[in-house]
Amino acid sequence: MTQLDHTGRPAGTTPRTPGTDPLTLIVGVHLVLADDGTVLLGRRRNTRYAAGLWHLPAGHMERGEPVTRSMTREAEEELGITLVEDDLELVHTLHHLDADDGRGRLQLFFRAVADAYAGTTPVLGCSCGIWGCWPLLTVITTTAETVTWSSFRQPFREEWGELPMGPYVIARSAYAAAVTEPVHLVEDPLGLHGETTP
Repeated sequence: MTQLDHTGRPAGTTPRTPGTDPLTLIVGVHLVLADDGTVLLGRRRNTRYAAGLWHLPAGHMERGEPVTRSMTREAEEELGITLVEDDLELVHTLHHLDADDGRGRLQLFFRAVADAYAGTTPVLGCSCGIWGCWPLLTVITTTAETVTWSSFRQPFREEWGELPMGPYVIARSAYAAAVTEPVHLVEDPLGLHGETTP
């Protein structure tokens, strides 16, 4: 039978000094999907950490995979989109110690380099925080009398192509009035009371 000393270790062993244990990092990957000044965020659900807060699509590296594969896998799992590892650019790195367990965490932030939607404008978003609710993009053209919205697309569903909507032609005076004095909703129409919106 092994005898234990007063610290609970086997008697006769030399305890490790602080800082000599092998370093184990938990690696997180975060995806920055930006388009024309907007960034895709989702509301965290079904998680113990930061539930209800907004964050980038993210996940953790699994054993044996490169970090770029971790990022493309999380994009497939969370968003249903396919990214090419070579199209990822590392834009930010953060190392921190978890306040709960003291474990080291390395957070890697990637940007998808390809920008297939230059020249479009986001005209509709959603505060629900569900990844599948995408901002709606359109091409806006103006004349002295009209404003036209056409060529609607959803930026992270490239396979859908141009959506069967519009074009919508609006009198420029009415459009200017609506933009100058937009309607502000008193309550969230989705009923997500008490949660933070961006």
